[in-house]
Amino acid sequence: MGYLRYLRPALIAILVLWAFFLIHPFTKEAVVIKDVEYPASLVLRQGDLVNYLNGNLITSVDEFYDVSSEIKPNDTVEIIVLRETFPYNYRSVTHLFIAEEKDNKTNLGIIVDKTRFSNLRFSYSLSGGNKIVVQTNQSNAVDIIKKRLTINKIHDFSVYKENGNVVILTSEVKEKIIPLIETKGELVAKIGNETFFTTDDIEDYCVSGVNCVMHLYPYANRTAEGTEVVWNYGFQLSLNKEAGERFVDLTKNLSIKSCHLDRCLLNATIDYYIDGKLIGKEEIYAESKALPYYKPIFSGQAPTRTDAEKRLRFAQSIVAGKLNAKVVEVSEIEPLHPNAVKLSFSIWAFIIIFSSALAFFLLKKSKVFIASLALGFSEMAIVVGTISGFNAIVSLQTLIGFILAGVATFAYQFYIVRRVKKEGAMKSKLIEISKKLNVYLLISIAIFGVLVFILPRISGPVLIGLATILVLTKNMFIRIIEKISL
Repeated sequence: MGYLRYLRPALIAILVLWAFFLIHPFTKEAVVIKDVEYPASLVLRQGDLVNYLNGNLITSVDEFYDVSSEIKPNDTVEIIVLRETFPYNYRSVTHLFIAEEKDNKTNLGIIVDKTRFSNLRFSYSLSGGNKIVVQTNQSNAVDIIKKRLTINKIHDFSVYKENGNVVILTSEVKEKIIPLIETKGELVAKIGNETFFTTDDIEDYCVSGVNCVMHLYPYANRTAEGTEVVWNYGFQLSLNKEAGERFVDLTKNLSIKSCHLDRCLLNATIDYYIDGKLIGKEEIYAESKALPYYKPIFSGQAPTRTDAEKRLRFAQSIVAGKLNAKVVEVSEIEPLHPNAVKLSFSIWAFIIIFSSALAFFLLKKSKVFIASLALGFSEMAIVVGTISGFNAIVSLQTLIGFILAGVATFAYQFYIVRRVKKEGAMKSKLIEISKKLNVYLLISIAIFGVLVFILPRISGPVLIGLATILVLTKNMFIRIIEKISL
């Protein structure tokens, strides 16, 4: 096991460097694409940095929307973005497309926002965001809004009632939230001109794809003009008995349209409408004719995978329940705890420095101070880097977890130093100290492993810190004390 003496320092150095790249504390002055849809999504991605729009240099969100406001439907749009292929390494990507019309407005399919200082995603309570006031008389509006936002993978939000309205606080851009609120969500499935079922007939729907049907795959669509790849998406619905049996009467007189291998399609489809707009359709197979159908597959197509994923989540969120609501006010909010981030990191750093100073005071060895300091800040970088790598939202609770991770650093270093001060640094004693400390660390990991299901944002950073200590830094710290004492 002697090779671990050299492997651990190298691994810590690699992890700290990789954490720096994950945290990404320096960004270009630009605007970032927060959301993208067709036609821009054919080439552009979420996270691209907008550099030029129709020859105009873009350095702010206002500049982007000022230039885009001059673009008319069917105009050719040229956009140049910077795409990060490796941390701090960018390549230029140019995309030409035709602007579309949507809701009587020009649609580029691009939503931008200002860049963040780092890859850490801070909650609206720490970084500010949007306050969206919703007018509705619906008693279950709060529950339905929460479902719609969650299904659309918007996790940083708070929804509550205030002065007869519903208020949404979120760090997400308003352009992603408003359509989810103002879409009433009246789903109607028709076969021909007859209604098969409506939203009220749906008893359950598939969201996760576990123990139910949900699909997303590319499909070669062959037409007279050639072959284009589109993306099919769909998810399973569960209907009540009346709706399922209604399918019998609606299909018993249908004939076969076409066959491929051993499967034949009927000459009608199940057409899905949301608020009167056709949004998807499902083919009907001959083997289903005149039989009760309780598990239809809401299906649709989109030009890109990005659009298919968005439309899939949007349809799932609408099935969550109808909502009669209107956004009446949107305003920016300041951070609820503007100094919390600086304060928590300052406390964490102070704990590491205090632990190092205490180690020096007890052992009177300057190298112990340096080692304690270096390992403490390495643990700090690894914890923060891992949180950034998981793209987790840093909330006030996460900051508490960061401070507790610092406390874990202090606890194990103080335990080792106190025992060495009292009993000496003989190899047998250091092995005993290491084994005893392993027990404490494993018990702590077990405790926070359970708590992670109850308080994930607090326990997550602590678990990462404890695992780092157990596997890497504890043994390094003991090894350094052993070498100093020889």
